[in-house]
This record gives sequence, structure tokens and C-alpha cells, in this order.
Amino acid sequence: MEIVKKEVEFNGVNLTGIKTQDGKIYIVVKTFCEIMGLNLSGQLQRIKRDEVLSEGVCITHIPTESGKQETTLL
Repeated sequence: MEIVKKEVEFNGVNLTGIKTQDGKIYIVVKTFCEIMGLNLSGQLQRIKRDEVLSEGVCITHIPTESGKQETTLL
């Protein structure tokens, strides 16, 4: 999956936005949880259990300074 990574300002903070080749736009769940002060593991479990949110989950590899990293997107 070819992706475009961009920092997006949301409510005064920067989130990492990801646009996939098919035009879908996601946020990195880990970054969102860090900004909101939420536990990543707990939120991932809740997202996966939720009928609607679970449909929007995408796991992909995104480029970082230390190489490509597997990342959960929503």
C-alpha cells in the first residue's frame, strides 16, 4: 500500500495523517492515544470490539526515521 504521511493540526496538536493509495485517510492510533493520555493497549482492544470502529482499522507499515514500522491506523 503506497501511503502519504502528513502532520495535521487537530485541536491545537499535531496528529500524523495517512492517506492511502485508494484515497482513504487515517490517523495513527498510538499518536492519538498519547495526545489524549489514553492507554494504547486498552484503546486498541476497545476499537477491535466496537462494531463500527473495527471496520475502520488498518494495519500497515509506515516510513519513520528508524525505518518502516508496523502501525495501527483508524
